[in-house]
Amino acid sequence: MTDQPSQDDYEISILDILVVLAENIRLILLVPVVIGLVALGVSLLIPPTYQSVSLLSLAESSESGMKSQEVMEKVLEKTDWIKGSNREASLKKLSSKIQVSADKKANHLTVTTEANTPDRARDLNSLIINEYRTYSLPKGKALDGINENIRILSEELSVLEQAAKKISANVDKVVPGTEGDNVARAYATINDKIVNLKQGLYGLRQSLLGFGSEVFIQVPTLPEKPVKPKKAQIAIMATLASGFLTILFVFIRAAFRNLSGDAEASEKLARIRKGLGLK
Repeated sequence: MTDQPSQDDYEISILDILVVLAENIRLILLVPVVIGLVALGVSLLIPPTYQSVSLLSLAESSESGMKSQEVMEKVLEKTDWIKGSNREASLKKLSSKIQVSADKKANHLTVTTEANTPDRARDLNSLIINEYRTYSLPKGKALDGINENIRILSEELSVLEQAAKKISANVDKVVPGTEGDNVARAYATINDKIVNLKQGLYGLRQSLLGFGSEVFIQVPTLPEKPVKPKKAQIAIMATLASGFLTILFVFIRAAFRNLSGDAEASEKLARIRKGLGLK
């Protein structure tokens, strides 16, 4: 009968593994350290990215308006450090540096901008907000409607104020009693209408000016540290990955060396090399 290989022939003991690691310990330690240092050096050459964040008490609908084509083009005109091969590429690059997200629960917008310096990141954040304010101002028929309402309310307010002055000027001539009570009620009603008209006019005039500092929950921040690149993370990941690959290489090389003494295995290895075009 042909002798069958025992199970022990296929087993690799822990001692064998330790021997392979011990014989290649310098390589296993040196390669990851070198790769990690190289990765750290490369990360130092990558331009830093700073991030500015602002919070605005604006409606969710403002999210799409802030990144509209019209607003982006206005911002690009005033941002000379963003340049692409053409205008479309420049707009795409600008858009990638601006993020606007709406928080439905808190009812506010978060505007995040990125740039290669802290000042540029903050200035870009402020610029996008200012350009959106201009964009959101009423135009065309909406503007005409607001101006017409202001004219009507102003005329009504003028009439009521004149009526209130006449009543106030002649109040001493009113006979006490029923007539006096009626005049007092009329005067109070007129004053209430005057207050309401003034509030309405204020709201209409504010809509012509757009929002102001009252919408800021948090003004655009001036970043102190870059958010990218994460130098330590890059170096650690490169070290770990190269360490794993080095250990894998060491064990594969050891396995091939062990097989070289086996005639049948050597023949198979030669066929593999030939198939791969290796010598």
